[in-house]
Amino acid sequence: VALGTVTAIWGAVMCYTQRHLKRLLAFSTISHIGVFVCGIGLLSAHGLAGVATWVLGHGLTKGALFMLVGVLLHRFGTVDEFELHGRGREVRAAGVLFGIGGLALSALPGVTSFFGKSLLESAALEAHDPWLPAVFVISSILTGGAVLRVTGRVFFGWGASEREEDVQVAGPAREEDEETTSRDYTPPLMLIVPAVLLAGSIVLGLIPGLVGGIEAAAAHFQDHAAYARWVLQDAPPHFAPVSTSHVETFDYLYAAGGTLGALALAGVTLFAPTLYRRLPAALIDPLRAALSGLRGLHSGHIGDYIAWWTTAAAMLGGASLLLLT
Repeated sequence: VALGTVTAIWGAVMCYTQRHLKRLLAFSTISHIGVFVCGIGLLSAHGLAGVATWVLGHGLTKGALFMLVGVLLHRFGTVDEFELHGRGREVRAAGVLFGIGGLALSALPGVTSFFGKSLLESAALEAHDPWLPAVFVISSILTGGAVLRVTGRVFFGWGASEREEDVQVAGPAREEDEETTSRDYTPPLMLIVPAVLLAGSIVLGLIPGLVGGIEAAAAHFQDHAAYARWVLQDAPPHFAPVSTSHVETFDYLYAAGGTLGALALAGVTLFAPTLYRRLPAALIDPLRAALSGLRGLHSGHIGDYIAWWTTAAAMLGGASLLLLT
């Protein structure tokens, strides 16, 4: 849970500081993977069911968003947020879908990710970790806010067309081997596919019995004796009855906080980008130094990815060994 918390917050912060849209989405995935690690680390059926449900919604949403970034790259030959300022007006449909994706990423009440998030919050409270839902909300605010910010800047022309020098923390937004040819059309299929994926990310959680079925499967998976007899001995499964949970009022409050926070953060970034200057230097200077340090650790080079993946796998393996001993 500790490693998942660090990953969720770290990835969310890195996500919000990106101007390269593919990296922005990649860091949002890292943040959500941290959330999923927290859910698995709670070692409960609700936690496992929450992760499985959230993965469904997140996977469909993120797949759609990556495809929509592909639409921008195909049409304009760049994935730089500032170079794309206002140019997305030519593909309004993509802008609508991008905004829906940002709201879904923030776990808007009613979408599939929301139901997974509510299960994780219940699991956290059952494990006496009342602070953990705040981590999920922070991840939702920063990752959803980043996508909503891009929606406003690229597809509506809101905000600045170039980041001011003294607050620029993101690196170059163009890869050497990236396509740079622009076109004057977008094939309809490039918009139809992400639209279908986004529709799936919304309606799956509303299918009667789906989330309850995932909860039952998670509970059965944790019934080790019955599951082992079923898999290894081909014995008829005799699982204990499972009572599925219901969405509580606090789940809607957490989700509303995440979505409203994402909208507010995107709005402040677009319409009040220099608001931070009113904060005391004693707060701003350490924050700027910390962001620069984080960027230094994540240059985007493939060697960085391999190094971090290996380090994280070793840490998780070591933690598992400690638990076993």
